[in-house]
Amino acid sequence: MDQSETVHNDPMPRVARPNLSDDARSALATLGEPVNFAILSRLLAEGPLTRGRIAELVEVNRVTVQDHLETLRELGVIEAHPIQEPDGKRHRHEYVVLEQVVSERYRDLGVELGLGRTGPASK
Repeated sequence: MDQSETVHNDPMPRVARPNLSDDARSALATLGEPVNFAILSRLLAEGPLTRGRIAELVEVNRVTVQDHLETLRELGVIEAHPIQEPDGKRHRHEYVVLEQVVSERYRDLGVELGLGRTGPASK
């Protein structure tokens, strides 16, 4: 089978499915998805933000933002902090980026790409 054929009903060509470490896969899931990247970028630039404010800033509906926030929380790159509301009835959160974790994800991608290797990259 050549590299352009699919394997096990996977629609992506083999050449586009590199054998990645779990760390690199997690990094790509976090940083390689445009909405995730936009959310992280806004949170880093503007500090803690609510879901509604994030939706306004990245111009994506709140339901989509909520799905991405949940993914980013599961991936361990953001945290949700409850906001104390004066009436005590609403349950809102502000989201913050765990900068150290994001830095580690970028490092994981670099390692996977071969950055920091001594000698020429393999051909």
